[in-house]
Amino acid sequence: MDTKDRVLYADVLRLMATFAVIMLHVAAVNFSGSDVHSSGWIALNLYDSLVRWCVPVFFMLSGMFFLDPARKLSYSKLYGKNLLRLATAYLFWSAATAFVAYKTVSWDMVKTTWKGPLHFWFLFALAGLYIVTPVLRLFIAGAKQRDLQYFLLLCAIFAVFIPALPNVPVITVLKERVAELNIHLVMGYVGFFVGGYYLKTYSLSKRARVVLYALGLLGLAATFGLTLMASWQKGAGVQTYYGYFMPNVVLTACALFVFVRERLRARPPGARTVRFVLLGSRLSFGIYLMHLLSLDLLRRLGLTNASFSPFLSVPVIAILAFSICFLISWGLSKLPVFNKYGM
Repeated sequence: MDTKDRVLYADVLRLMATFAVIMLHVAAVNFSGSDVHSSGWIALNLYDSLVRWCVPVFFMLSGMFFLDPARKLSYSKLYGKNLLRLATAYLFWSAATAFVAYKTVSWDMVKTTWKGPLHFWFLFALAGLYIVTPVLRLFIAGAKQRDLQYFLLLCAIFAVFIPALPNVPVITVLKERVAELNIHLVMGYVGFFVGGYYLKTYSLSKRARVVLYALGLLGLAATFGLTLMASWQKGAGVQTYYGYFMPNVVLTACALFVFVRERLRARPPGARTVRFVLLGSRLSFGIYLMHLLSLDLLRRLGLTNASFSPFLSVPVIAILAFSICFLISWGLSKLPVFNKYGM
């Protein structure tokens, strides 16, 4: 496999995030219906908390490449390749998922296909970022490091920290006033998109990295602990602190991104590991698209996170689902149409 021009840490992160998404969806089953004081539910919370960084990292990985001024990106390539790939993948795998559900071609199947599986929201969010990428690239091309820092600071303030503040009277008024500013430019996933490019382009000092790692670990602990306390208080599973824009999740995602980057730059893995990572990274899009189908197959076979202790069942099922998707995606990648259009 050609490894020229590959950014290995990006491939590692993409593979990690793909597996993390699968683990997230395995842990999510029975999260709301289980006794929050049981050891089983605590295990589900633990695993879910450990992988919430996956979606922000996916957006960061896309941004680090699509916003790179050194990478040529014409409108024809953007729409004729990148966006077309998302559209064809959406239609094919939505149809496949609907067919598995209905077992026949019907109007209900067509409607379900158009609606798409729940996890395909990511494709729409990514398509939205692709559409504004040409404008963002103009900003990136003329921006200095301080300009990017200012933009990311605005994203952190208005998209992450202010929305996470508790809804007490004074804060509620603040949120209302902020909403009236209509600063949509720094809202949504664009902060992750630009942040990925920033963390690829600029290095952090050792001291800054240590602080970021500490905040990332603190964020990880906060995701688990705050979810635990809020759920115990309510008597049911609370997912507030799982939000991808919650400060605890954002800090963990940024810390992991930088840690993997620095680790692999300092100590590259062996040739065999590199080959597996590159293959897995290349197949990751297909694995993501079909992973709920594999989880449904395992469920039909009677294997869920409640089949035995969730401390074991969640990682075991995630590994099985990942392996199934890996093999199917590898087989489909041998077909020219599937390989070209990401189906």
